[in-house]
Amino acid sequence: MCKEVTKKIRARLNTAVAKLRETLSHQEQPENLRENGKFLVDDYDLKTEMQPSFGTLKDFYEGLDNYLGLPHPRTLEAMTHEHLHAEDSNVEFVTKNYGGVRTTPALEFEFVMYPDQGE
Repeated sequence: MCKEVTKKIRARLNTAVAKLRETLSHQEQPENLRENGKFLVDDYDLKTEMQPSFGTLKDFYEGLDNYLGLPHPRTLEAMTHEHLHAEDSNVEFVTKNYGGVRTTPALEFEFVMYPDQGE
């Protein structure tokens, strides 16, 4: 069952990514986003280089589970809830790292999970 879900998600993601790449390939990107656009956090990053921050050796050995908590055992169920049923699922935002696309978490999730619906 897990392999089937993984295969379906991978296929849908590949299709969605291909469509998104096609759309984005026709958009002009500002010069200052070309190099660091993938990692853009806010407008402040347009003016400065991003500075990484590091934890301690103790943080490293404790791992992400200690910092973030364990992942939900049913990943797809958790992702569905997070994107479709959370308080901010339909709060619109504008991306800053790929062309200023206006979207919501729910719309992005549905685009990936149901790419054939044409939205």
